[in-house]
Parts: sequence; C-alpha cells; structure tokens
Amino acid sequence: MDYSYLYSPIDLISGPIWLGLVLIIAYSIRNLRYSKDVTRVYFIPALLVKIFGGLCVGLIYVFYYKGGDTIHYYNSSRVIFDAFFQDVDAWWRLLQSADRKGADFDILVQYMQNMIYSRDSKSFTVVKFVSFATIASGGSFIGTSIIVAFSSFLGVWLMFRAFVREYPYLHKELAIAVLFMPSLFFWGSGILKDSITLGLLGALLYSIQSVFKRNENSVIMSVVMFFSAFFIFYIKPYIIISFVPLATFWLSITYLQKIGSPLARTAFAPLVVGVFLVLGFQLTQSISEQTERYSFDRLFDTVNLVTRDLSSDYYYAEGRGSRYDIGVIDPSPIGLLLKFPEALSYAFIRPFPWEARNFVMVLASLESLVVAFWFFRLILQHGLARFFQTIVSNSFLLFSFTYSLLFGFMVGLTSANYGNLVRYKVPAIPFFLASIFIADALLKQQRGQAGAAQPAAAKPSLRDARARLAQPRP
Repeated sequence: MDYSYLYSPIDLISGPIWLGLVLIIAYSIRNLRYSKDVTRVYFIPALLVKIFGGLCVGLIYVFYYKGGDTIHYYNSSRVIFDAFFQDVDAWWRLLQSADRKGADFDILVQYMQNMIYSRDSKSFTVVKFVSFATIASGGSFIGTSIIVAFSSFLGVWLMFRAFVREYPYLHKELAIAVLFMPSLFFWGSGILKDSITLGLLGALLYSIQSVFKRNENSVIMSVVMFFSAFFIFYIKPYIIISFVPLATFWLSITYLQKIGSPLARTAFAPLVVGVFLVLGFQLTQSISEQTERYSFDRLFDTVNLVTRDLSSDYYYAEGRGSRYDIGVIDPSPIGLLLKFPEALSYAFIRPFPWEARNFVMVLASLESLVVAFWFFRLILQHGLARFFQTIVSNSFLLFSFTYSLLFGFMVGLTSANYGNLVRYKVPAIPFFLASIFIADALLKQQRGQAGAAQPAAAKPSLRDARARLAQPRP
C-alpha cells in the first residue's frame, strides 16, 4: 500500500518550525545545565542523530516496508488529533480509555473503528503518547517524528548522565555506548514503542540513582521514578520485570558501601542483601501478577506463544524479516538455562552478514560484528576469569552487565526473527556496551597499577658494561 500521503504540505511548515524550536530548547538546556560539564559537547550532536534516526524510521516504513507499526501509531494518533478539534469530550474520553459503555458510546465508536490499536491497551498507550506530539505539530508526520525523537532523547541523555556519574573519566566511551550506536538512535527514535520505553528507562535509571544513591532532588526524582516505571510497565512489562530485581541488588550493595566499619559491613551484608533481594522478588512478582501473560505461573506458556507467533509466515512475506530457529524449549529452569548461550548469541552478535535478507538487516549485522569484536577483544586481552572478577567486584557494573544479559536472553529466546530482534533488544544494548567499556578501562587500570608496583629493572651503567666485556671468556 502507498503511504506516501503521510508526507503532506504541512510538513514543509511544521517540520522546520519544530526542528528550530527543539534546537532552541536544546541549546538552552545545554547552556544552563551543562555549561561547564565535560559532557556538553555530546548534547547537540546526540540530539541531531536522534532526530535523523527518527526521520529515517519514517522513511523506511513508508517507502521500504510500505506499512508497519510506525504508520499505524501515527494514523491512530491522527484519529485522536481529529477528536481534539471536533469533539473535546470524545478526545478526553479516548485519552482516559473510557468505558466502552453508555449512551454516548456510539460517539467514540466512530473514532475507535479507525484505530488499529484501539483494542490493545499497551499499543494504545503509545498512541496516546504520540497523539500529544501530533496535536502539537498540527498533524504533521515529520513534526510528530521530531517531537517523539526529542522526547526520547531527553530520557536517553539521563541514562548517559547516570553512567557518567559513576565513571566520569569514561565519558567518550559511554557516549558511544549510549548515544551514538546506530540501532539506538535509529530504532530508539522513531514513532515506536521502543523509542518511548528507551527514554523512560533512561529516566528511571537516573531517578533511582538520584534518590537512593545520591539523595539529590528526592521529591522531583521520586515522581520521575514512579512515572517512568508505571508507563514502562504499561507498555512493555518485561522491561520492568527484568530491571527491578537487579536494581534492588545494586541498591543493597550501595547501602552496604555506606557503612564505614568493615566489620559492621561484613556483619550486616547478609541481612541487607537478603532484605533487598526479598523486596525485589516480591515487587517483581507483584508486577508480573498484574499482567496475566507475564506472571511466573504462565512464563513458559508465554515464551512458547510469543515464539510461535513471531515465527509465523506473516513476518517473512515479501522480505519482512529473517527467521531464526532456537529449537524446542524445554519448559523448565534447566531447559531455559541450556538455551542461555544460544539466546545471547542471537541478541548481541547476530545476525551474521550472510543471514541478512534485506538492507536493514545488513546494517544490523554490521553493528553486531562491531559489538562482537569489542567483546571478544576484551576477553582475549584480559581473560574471561579476570573479566568476570572485575564485573563481580563493582556493584553498578554487575547490575548493568547482568541486566543486559537477562534482557538479551529474554528477547533472544522469544523474538524468533531478526526483524523484531533488532528493535526488541534496544534496551539491552547501552547496558551491554557500557559494561564492556567500563570493564576494559578497569582492567587496564589494574594492569597499569600492577606494572607500576613492580620495581623497574636497574639500567646497567657504562662501567658495568665495560667490566663485563673485560672478563675473560670461558
């Protein structure tokens, strides 16, 4: 189907206006908040690549895929846009996901029947987010894309700041990992679920760090933390389900490190870690039970259902995607554990170039090759044992790396095709790459300190050299 009609004359007005407004706001934020900060040099370039990525996603879905989620989200948001200008009461009820009952339900039906995601609460939440951008842009597809990209960027920037606050001397490497990886500024910038959840995840990480570790702006950050967690759960519950237990473990170690006495720290360690782990497990279980599909009791059913759905022929018609087969999944903890290495290989180092079936997958395979090179170079230079020893010895690094592995395992196990995988794994990529760069820097630092600790060999003097030459040879 031809969706080129999405690009209309209003884009020629709204697009440049919103690009200018966003840049004015961005320069103001940079100059006010980061005027003397070393990270200020990344702010505008990172925003520009996000906007570029968001616009490219639109072009890809309109002219290459000729359909898909981006178009459906935008078209559904246009329905809410129309309701805003035609019937404010209907618009408000649509935003509230009002009861589909009552005498005036027929008024809502005329809008909802044109919304492909009206029956999917998670996707409809994304539609409502996008609708605010659509209204602000006057219905412009380009303007909406720019606003969504900017909104996502603000959250991703907070994620970058959270990593930099832990390791300020690695700002260049962390900028690559969080801001400038192609999959992040492409799939994490368009009118998609992934853009919104990635931004919210960044805001959640930053707010947790501020509230529980740095005690900064606790009231404001607490609101941000609640808002981010709530909407991530509402859009993609599995992100929160995998994030919460590991974040609670990180916080338990953080609180232990605040205990000054080594003896007291050792004595209280089992209690503090145990309490946080129990709280994290209970919270995760409560969250999972709020959505039947992701409850612990139905975990294996969900895995098999999602795998069958995403491996259906629909996703491979006309080159839509590249299928991969992870094999039969044994519905037991041991069965999942046996699939762990294979699922991670799909998540982080595949597709290989010869597995790509279209242009988008070729680009994804090139990025995967780079990621694989960075990881295996680290292992070859420092050794697997020293790498894991460094990971375990640093609480934030342990949290970041373990979260990336857990999330990568989940999406690698269930995606079933590379077309979905390149989008679904986006929340794991910054944590995985940042962990590689951090571990590499720490290991090099350790090696440098070990080298400095060894006494340098004394340089032989000219007199010693002459004396050795003067000695009779046997």
